[in-house]
Amino acid sequence: ALNKTASALFILTLLSLGYYAYSALYPNDSFYVRDFEGNTAIAFPPSAVIIKKEVSFPDMHGTYTSKAIVRVSPQDFQAIYQKLMADPVFRADTSSYQFLTDTKAFFKSWNIDVNKLKTILIGIREAQFKIGFVTDGKTIVFERHSS
Repeated sequence: ALNKTASALFILTLLSLGYYAYSALYPNDSFYVRDFEGNTAIAFPPSAVIIKKEVSFPDMHGTYTSKAIVRVSPQDFQAIYQKLMADPVFRADTSSYQFLTDTKAFFKSWNIDVNKLKTILIGIREAQFKIGFVTDGKTIVFERHSS
């Protein structure tokens, strides 16, 4: 009976560790919703659908980069755009690199050219956060990078 209990405890521990490792590499949508809300101070709109997402594995200091492509209603697109344009935390990103190289490739895989976005804003609330507004009026891209 003791061996069965020890074996069950060992298997349970392995499954738990496996789950945490998997969720660190492949977080669910709520992870990206928290990144969006925490960095924009805007509730994730009900119309929003995350159509593509990716996160780097955190390094030993907890630094990671997350990125997502989000489809929203035209009304929510305008509301988010107007709120962030008026938010003093955000400003237009006029840097030459704007998004990280791997983020540009990530967006390009969905046929989004970051050089042709309506606006790219940068702000730092929880971490460096860049948000781009696609000219279709319904797609938002974002990148959160902690360093």
